Amino acid sequence: MNTILEYLDWRGDLNFISSPFNEVDNVLLTQLSYIDFEGIVPSSKEGKSISLPKASKAYFEKHDRKTLEKAKSLARACPFTMERMAQTERFKTIRLSHYEAHINEETHTQFSAMHIHLPDGTTYICFRGTDDTLTGWREDFNMLYQFPIEAQRLAVEYLNNTVSPYSYRRIRLGGHSKGGNLAIYAGVLCRPNIKRKIIHIFNNDGPGFWEKFVNTKEYQEMIPKIISIAPQGSIFGMLFEHKEEFRIVKSKQVSLLQHDAINWGVLGNHLDYADKFTDDGKVLHDAIDQWMERHDEAQRKKAVEALFGLLEATNAKNIFELLNVNMKSAQSVYQTFKELDKETKQVLLSVFGVISGEYNKTITNHVKKWIENL
Repeated sequence: MNTILEYLDWRGDLNFISSPFNEVDNVLLTQLSYIDFEGIVPSSKEGKSISLPKASKAYFEKHDRKTLEKAKSLARACPFTMERMAQTERFKTIRLSHYEAHINEETHTQFSAMHIHLPDGTTYICFRGTDDTLTGWREDFNMLYQFPIEAQRLAVEYLNNTVSPYSYRRIRLGGHSKGGNLAIYAGVLCRPNIKRKIIHIFNNDGPGFWEKFVNTKEYQEMIPKIISIAPQGSIFGMLFEHKEEFRIVKSKQVSLLQHDAINWGVLGNHLDYADKFTDDGKVLHDAIDQWMERHDEAQRKKAVEALFGLLEATNAKNIFELLNVNMKSAQSVYQTFKELDKETKQVLLSVFGVISGEYNKTITNHVKKWIENL
């Protein structure tokens, strides 16, 4: 199966005039959002921009290549994808600006965005998805009981503050994972004069929203411009509610690994489509729906706070450290759990109970279908 990397080999020699912007370009641009461009890409206050080749060169001068290759990171491949993009005719003339990135552990907020100026006269405004930090993952879980989350509010503020009312450039919004969710939220609630500039909003395997939001007039009016893309076995992209149609894409990987867009299939100038989703994501969607129906916002908040209280007891700062906890950390988790009150323990255990129960049902159904087809 060919991917966005092969696309760079096939289409990299074609500029945006001879081959207009497409959904694969969108996926590639979202990879740039995961790169730490602090001190490289000018901020909103600086009012300047930098070409992709110069940004790539500066990044690799600042970071050791061997260290990057060995890094334990969900976005490990992104700098190297950028380097290849910068060497192509198609992407070497794009410019980057308005870079913002900050993380706040107290408010559980992780936010980053930037403008990507294309030679066809348009701008792709890209929002970063969830990174490796527990703060970023905590913010995602906060969606279970909080709406809007702080990053969503910041996305609207960023869009309103960085798109000039005097600019004639039309814009596309996009992002991968949580970044796709932020792109939609910002597009739906930004100023009317900005909405008129929006061509499309790309949500690349990002979660949906609470039902009360997708049923609003503002969201409904934006649906024709929303393009939601998700792999066959999508889990993250199936969370919460969506009203727009999905473009379902094949992936070289399975289960959670399908979330990484570098594994998505590509055919020519478009993605390699599948007919339907597998059951994995649907199961988790249904399980979370059931759990949210059974617990009010206060109980959900208590469960999320308890869960991350356990994770913080390990002293891990990111998910890779979490996967390598030692016995001492495990004992701290156990002790923290013991100190929870009875109600919190029950709500927390119900999260795992509902989800595991739904997966058991799915596995049972798979076995039944297999037996029926014998």
